[in-house]
Parts: sequence; structure tokens; C-alpha cells
Amino acid sequence: MVAANLDECTKFLLLGDGKQLAPRVPMMENNIGFTRELGQSIMEYLEANHWPTALLNLNRRGAPSINEIPSMLYYYGRIKDAPCTQNSHPKTATYIEFFKKLFPGYSGNIPNIYIDVRGEGEIKDEVTGSYVNMSTAAVIVSIVEKGILEKVFAAEDIPHITHYTAQMKVFRHAYAQLAAQFPDAGFENIRIVSTDSIQGDQGSCPFVNTVRTTHLGFTNNIGRNVVAKTRAQDFQVVVDNVHRLGDNEKMHRQPYMRQAFDAAKKKKVCVQVKATGDYGYLMDHRYVHARGILDRGNAR
Repeated sequence: MVAANLDECTKFLLLGDGKQLAPRVPMMENNIGFTRELGQSIMEYLEANHWPTALLNLNRRGAPSINEIPSMLYYYGRIKDAPCTQNSHPKTATYIEFFKKLFPGYSGNIPNIYIDVRGEGEIKDEVTGSYVNMSTAAVIVSIVEKGILEKVFAAEDIPHITHYTAQMKVFRHAYAQLAAQFPDAGFENIRIVSTDSIQGDQGSCPFVNTVRTTHLGFTNNIGRNVVAKTRAQDFQVVVDNVHRLGDNEKMHRQPYMRQAFDAAKKKKVCVQVKATGDYGYLMDHRYVHARGILDRGNAR
């Protein structure tokens, strides 16, 4: 609609981010003609056709340094912190202190933590085609339970972002059980959202879990990576098992998620959780299991 009226405009101002998720358009049969045009945003289209563009590179949403990793990976290091971010995120120090106590090797250099879970691989729901990862889900639920009961986290502040509906069911089941056990803690108020639905939204301390451990799936879509890693206001948590991600696929460069974990290691904000290590207990949560959850979803 916008493109159709451009000829009638004398001035046209469009704000957006071409790095984020593009429109989802059903592919035409035989995949011919205009496929690229239909699958890109108007922002991408105008930029590709050399309309004048400018980058507004100031971070006003998040705490200082919170976007260092996505800035380096997706924006050529151009994202800078606006002056208004200084001293305006008091929760950040609380979150950093919590994770320093939980993981003594965590530096807190920037308000991010990347948790490298060396556990079970992805599990495919053969009926829906969606995926779950029990090890990463257990780590997240274990941390969230501790943080909420210690009043470090408020349930409304910690949305869970994932690409897969089956993983969303695992989280919802676990928090429904915790809400029944601790009726006044607010576990039922945790938002479990897809990457698509949180675009344009934000959270104080989002937990990102992309699920996949071998095949790339949605994890190597740049738009999904940008959206998932730029929603945080005060602190960013990413929990995944990516050390073998994409090994079975021919690629010219590391998958985006592995690049992110490598960057986190250089910043000393990456910790490893494995069954035989000091933090192995986090990988076993009483309310995180696949049995019955996927079956109930399939029955509907």
C-alpha cells in the first residue's frame, strides 16, 4: 500500500529496522517472479533501491553495554548508548549480583549472561514438527524458580523468548505446577512468547532459548536473532546448547548462535553447565519433562 502511493508523495519518512523479521508471505507455486520483493519489508526494499537512508544508532531501551554483542554481530559495532541510559537501570546491578552468586566464574562485564548447557539434544514432536530441549528448559526453570522465590525476579519482568511452540508448552506446564505449589509467587504471570510475537516489545530481563542443538532450523535466521537479543531493558539471559549446532551442514561461517556464544566468551559473560559439573543440578527440574506434555498437545 505504501509503495503504491510513493509517486504521489513529496516527502516520505519511514522508521524501522531492516535487520529484524521480514513479512511472512506464502511462497507462490514454482517460486518464480517477485519472490524477493514479497518477502522483504518496505524498509529493505527502499534501502536496496538506493533511497536516502540513515542509521539511528543510539540505544535508549537498554542499560549501558547491554547491546554490545548484537551490535558487534549484526550492526558492525555501530550501536552506542544514549546518555539517558546512564543511572536509569537500577535493576541491572541486582541481576548481575544474582548471577555472580549463582555462577562464581561469571564476570558481569556487561549486563548479559550466556549459559552454555552441555546436556541432551533437541527432541522433535513428530506430529507437529516442533522441537523441545529439556536440558535448557530445566536450567531456565531452575534459575527462574530460585530468582522469584528470592525476590530477585518479578514474574512480569522475565519473558521467555523461543522459536518453538513445543518448548513454550514445556515452560507453561512447569510454571503452572510452580504456581500451584507457590500460589503467591506469581509464576503464572511469566510471559512465554514466540520470537515473532515479541518483535516491537521488551522486557526487563528476557530469557532467550532457541532450542536447537544440531540442525539449524530457525536459529540461523538473522531477523530472529536480532529480535531475540535486543528486547532486554536491564539484563539479557541466553540459555542454549550450541557447541555442535550446524556441524552437519555445509556453511561458509559459524552459525549466528555460535558466533554469539563465542563473543560472550570473549566478554567473559559465558558460563558452562554440564551434568558432571558444579552446576549440573540446574539441569534436573521436577516439573520439566516431555512425557504427557506433547501428547496432550497432539490430542487437541
